[in-house]
Order: sequence, then structure tokens, then C-alpha cells
Amino acid sequence: MVTKYAKKNICGNSHKVDKINDGNFDIFFYTVGWESRFTEILNHLGSSFKSEQNFVCSFEQEGESGYSTEKKSKFIENLNARIGANVDSLKFEYSEFKTFEDKIDHIINSTLKGQNRPLKIGFEISSCPRYYFLYFLSLCIFKNYTNNLSFFYSEGEYPNITEDESFFNSFGTTTKIIQYSGLAEKEGRTVLVFSLGFESNFIIDKINKKDPSHVIFLCAKPGYTRKYEDKVEKEINRIVTFCELPDDMYTLKYATAGDAIIAWQELEKNIVDVEGAHIINYVIGTKPHCIAMTLNGLINDNIVVKYRIAKKYNKRDVKSNGEYWRYDITNLSVI
Repeated sequence: MVTKYAKKNICGNSHKVDKINDGNFDIFFYTVGWESRFTEILNHLGSSFKSEQNFVCSFEQEGESGYSTEKKSKFIENLNARIGANVDSLKFEYSEFKTFEDKIDHIINSTLKGQNRPLKIGFEISSCPRYYFLYFLSLCIFKNYTNNLSFFYSEGEYPNITEDESFFNSFGTTTKIIQYSGLAEKEGRTVLVFSLGFESNFIIDKINKKDPSHVIFLCAKPGYTRKYEDKVEKEINRIVTFCELPDDMYTLKYATAGDAIIAWQELEKNIVDVEGAHIINYVIGTKPHCIAMTLNGLINDNIVVKYRIAKKYNKRDVKSNGEYWRYDITNLSVI
């Protein structure tokens, strides 16, 4: 089943996919991380898949690799054999965002000069830190670099879901605005929007500091599993109780955990109800929902999209559960 939605100049499709058989990608980005699901794409590259340029991105934090060097080398070796093309490796220090931004912008601009047309780009995001692929999405849409941008994502299977919440909550409440989303923050009526995952500590901190007029929770339901849904419900109850939110001060919106486009569509519903308000979208839930929140910010001038910069990650392996998604974002301005 394909989910479709369009607003202004942006059209999006999402669906589960078995094989990727596009033969005309100009650039394809892969990501290596400590989550073993980063290798899942190898199971979905079809016989007709082809990309002119292939880049494997990896990230370090304070000199510590966010991946196994051995697994990274094995992945690149297998990828090279599968696609029959050279693969370039890009290494970045986590939180050095400017380095990533400059490098990606350089790669795209160099390719554009050679092609003299909008590009078709793919990005595998299963183990990619959120800021990087969300910045990439914003860059490509805002600067009209692509007429077709495709993200690929493996649903995850989290271990020990019943552990105490410190297992899920990473450390740090500093945020960074995703470039090209909305206008700068301003005074006045403020609405906070959170894509819910397992980060209630961060959400409670922001609600208490911002003192919003309203709060919207984008909930992953159906979730990847029922136990994840139960965990999110407990997070909501904890937030509402701790922040003493009355029933008329918050809204729950629901969208399938892995469907970026249906989540985007849900965010756009009743958006006139918050016209005149300054809206801040905090992208901390499922990665597909983070894509949705960024699209929401790109086409509405009163919405700023913010990413939470973690000071430290609780590293845990997230395996693929076998469900693999594709999100196609078409920029109608450059067709």
C-alpha cells in the first residue's frame, strides 16, 4: 500500500519495499552505525539498482567510533561487490555539523555542474543521527537541488524494552534548528510539537522552560510492536502528570510508526487552528516521523524544526525487524 500526500510544491509517497531496482540514482548515501540494522539495505538492493556515486557516512563522538571498524569494512566490501562500483567513505565527528554541511553541499554542487539538471538522490537512514538526514532533506528542498529524493529505512527491534527509562533517555537538552525550516523563533503564543519516542525527560524539560500555550504529541500508533505503543502511552502519562497539563492544553495525533507521509498528513490537519502561533517541532521520535515534522516545517513559515543534540548516547544494538520502508519526496518546483 502506498501513502501519498502533497502540499504546495512538495509531494511525498511512502511504502514498504522488498527490492530497490532504480537504475538512475546520481548519488546514494549509506550510513554506518553501531546499530546492526545499517546492513539491512544489502538485502534490498535489486539486480537493476545503480547509482553513479556512492558514499558511506560514519560518525565518531569524542574520538570514539559509533560503529565497529570490522563491521564497517565488511559492509563496504559487501556493498562494493553487490553494486559493482567504487564506494567512497566519509567520516565525521558527531556534532561538528558544519563539516558535514559543507561536504554534502560540495558533493551535490559538483555533481550538479556535471549534470546541469536536478538530481535524483537516495539516502539510507536506518542508523544515521537525525540531524544529518533532516538537514539534507531541508537543503535539497530549499535549494531545489533534487526533483526526486528517496529515503530508505529499516524498522528496529529494541532490546530490553522493559528496562527503566534511563535506558532510553540520552543525555543533553541543547537543541539546534534544522536549517531552512520556518522563520526564526519569536515571542508570542507558542505551540510545542513532539514526535514521541522514549525521551520523556527531554520533553518535560522543554515544556517547563517554554511554558507553551498548547502541546501536540505525534504518537507512533500503530507502533513497530504493541510493547512500544505501551511504552509511549506510559511516557505520555508521565509527561502530562509531571507537567500538570490540563486536557484542553494538549492534543494527541496518531500515525503509523514507520510511515513518514501519513505522519506528515496528520500534522497538516487542523493546522489553521494554530495560525498566528509560533510552532516548534522537536524531532525526537521515530526517524520517519522526524521526516514528517521536517516537511511540516519546510512548507509552513511559522514552524521551526529543532533537533536535540545529545551529549552522550546510551549505545545499544537495534536489529532490523525485517520491515523496510521507502519514502520518495518530489519537489514539483524543479520538474
